Amino acid sequence: MNCLRCVLLISLLLTGGCGDDGPSGWHSPIVETITADGDINGDSIVDHSDALLAQRFALGLSQPSSEQLARGDLYTDGQIDISDHLLIQRLALGI
Repeated sequence: MNCLRCVLLISLLLTGGCGDDGPSGWHSPIVETITADGDINGDSIVDHSDALLAQRFALGLSQPSSEQLARGDLYTDGQIDISDHLLIQRLALGI
């Protein structure tokens, strides 16, 4: 019974309520997925500026935001380290 309640609650959240349009002012949540592709600064290009940011994060000179971490942690180990930096640098150079 608890699982059914969860499914109904999720369904109500995603559809905006009980009716087709939902209550006035109700908006469905928007979920954005960030892909770890090396584009740390989010400008849609992996270039030297992303490699420089990765280097600063790997050396501990700066701390990445959660979005930057999601974009730059290519080895998915919870941090942007030298391995991520080197891979981003290779992507930026096209090698």
